[in-house]
Amino acid sequence: MIRSSLLQRQNRFLPYALLTPALIIGAAVLAYPLINGVLLSFTEFSLIFPRYSWAGFENYRRLLSSSVYWEVFGNSITIIFISVTVQMLLGLCVSLILNSRFPGRNIFRSFIFLIWVIPEIVAALLWMIMFNSEYGIINHILYSLGIIEEFVIWLGLPNPARAAVIIVYSWRGIPFFMVMILAALQTVPKEINDAARIDGANAVQRFFAIILPFIKDILLLCGLLSIVRLFQDVTQIFILTNGGPVYSTTTLAVHVYKTAFVGFQTGTAAAVGVTWLIFLFILSIFYIRLVTGVCQATCRLKLLNLRN
Repeated sequence: MIRSSLLQRQNRFLPYALLTPALIIGAAVLAYPLINGVLLSFTEFSLIFPRYSWAGFENYRRLLSSSVYWEVFGNSITIIFISVTVQMLLGLCVSLILNSRFPGRNIFRSFIFLIWVIPEIVAALLWMIMFNSEYGIINHILYSLGIIEEFVIWLGLPNPARAAVIIVYSWRGIPFFMVMILAALQTVPKEINDAARIDGANAVQRFFAIILPFIKDILLLCGLLSIVRLFQDVTQIFILTNGGPVYSTTTLAVHVYKTAFVGFQTGTAAAVGVTWLIFLFILSIFYIRLVTGVCQATCRLKLLNLRN
């Protein structure tokens, strides 16, 4: 009896004992930098004068009253959300094409996936050359088609520079959405799709009534992952525009880098990071609730289809 009780107690605590090393490593790798960054935002710490002088909420007060910060915050939301929307739409179109059978489908899929394989630095340098206002191929193509009357200074004017960053971000994210959506399309029951086709539903009706409810949760999840990833991106914007002209393409990640390592205001940079973290946390909660609701609706739809 005593031995049985000891065995039950050991079995109860065994999972926690096995998880302890992972929790310790996770705390060291994740929790410590996070806590240190939050504490750093309440100081006047600088890389030039590395002294932890307490500043309270002064960094946040200075930050939230700065027009530059709100311009950068607006740039981040505009550039990233438009880019993710375009990524999602183009990735969805490509995945729908690849979900059908046609000659050379695997070759076409490999070429699309090459976009994701190319290193970010190489891709950004290639796009910088193509967007060049004098010898860039994009200006030559648009001019020869009659779309523009004179060459556009893509990376030297605010609006064209934003458009250029959105184009590069959108192009870069197509393979990710393509792979994820294509995998989700494989889960759509072929019987339901065939039955709808027999009943006279066209391709558009089948997409909105059958396919979209099955893949909507994947679309939302991929959208959230892409938003978080682009909020962290520094490389592509840094190479393309260096955040300029002025602050027109400066995102929060670029602003944090410049504030910490160019302006040497580490405390202020940490405050920017904390506000950025709070925004993404709120956005993630909203997305999780949205995805949960979509998943529940999708499950109800699947049960209804199975009953019918």
